[in-house]
Amino acid sequence: MFSPYGIGDWNKLFYIVHPGGPSILRGIEEKLGLGNEKLKASWHVLSEYGNMWSPSVHLFLMRREKNIVKAGKAVATITTREGLAGGVLLAFRLGLTVWMGSLDTMKENRRGRAAVLAIGTANPPHCFYQVDYPDFYFRVTKSHHLTSLKDKFRREKSAIRKRYMHLTEDIINKNPNLIIYKAPSFDARQEILVTEVPKLGKDAALKAIKEWGQPISNITHLIFCTSSGIDMPAADHQLAKLIGLKSSVQRFMLYQQGCFAAGTALRLAKDLAENNPGARVLAVCSEIMVGSFQPPSETHLDVLVGSALFSDGAAAVIVGANPNATINERPLFQIVSAKQAVIPMT
Repeated sequence: MFSPYGIGDWNKLFYIVHPGGPSILRGIEEKLGLGNEKLKASWHVLSEYGNMWSPSVHLFLMRREKNIVKAGKAVATITTREGLAGGVLLAFRLGLTVWMGSLDTMKENRRGRAAVLAIGTANPPHCFYQVDYPDFYFRVTKSHHLTSLKDKFRREKSAIRKRYMHLTEDIINKNPNLIIYKAPSFDARQEILVTEVPKLGKDAALKAIKEWGQPISNITHLIFCTSSGIDMPAADHQLAKLIGLKSSVQRFMLYQQGCFAAGTALRLAKDLAENNPGARVLAVCSEIMVGSFQPPSETHLDVLVGSALFSDGAAAVIVGANPNATINERPLFQIVSAKQAVIPMT
């Protein structure tokens, strides 16, 4: 994948690795023999936001881009033969999505190649520090009597410092079945998700559009990704109405892609941008974990894993080929290639 660009050393790339958890990040570091600083951005996003499923990847992109602006130069340690810094995106969920990107101050941009032109992110307003979350979680789920389980939960080693969530004590009090394991609660969860997932996506999309600096009417395609709820008309339709996209925008809805959804969205956005002259693709990922929230259970310890890792957020990117410098379009990352492979036995 990298040999055509003159790259053969894993340590001579920048990395955007989705944080399924600390074991995944450490596994990547060990398998590829990476230096201590290579996954610094991934560890930072895991620490400050938790595992947001699909939006996590675009948040890494934003952090990388902001580092470039702050430093005034590329953050990668090698350039390709084109003089462009090279990097790789890795995301996992019952399969492997690999994306090869390139990054520098973008003095060069190969004509016809898709590039990320703007990035926006959003989180719910409710911030939970990991050190305080066990008290909140066991109190709102009325599980104080599970003292040994709470002690086990306190000893988790997720490497997360804080997370953002839509779910509040007030919402739980209004929907008591949310804290009864396996109790009928699908309708209550769906009612929250089909409304709030597009709204959170809207916040990220409007930030990306503002950074892009072009009229919203210039958007030609919309990709919406979520594994949080399912609806018809879908979240892409709701988002299009919320932000006022023109009725002729070509929409694509991606459900249940999990953590690698952002890689899939970038792959699709690249194909659309490079094969439709003048296309400007808005790709949005939005996740709210209300659908998977469960009370602690002594017989289902996997519930504790999700409760310690997952969080809510949204991210959006504008992707297009041949950026127009006369209207101040600025390419942040070129999407050089995108490939996906299924891991055997998954």
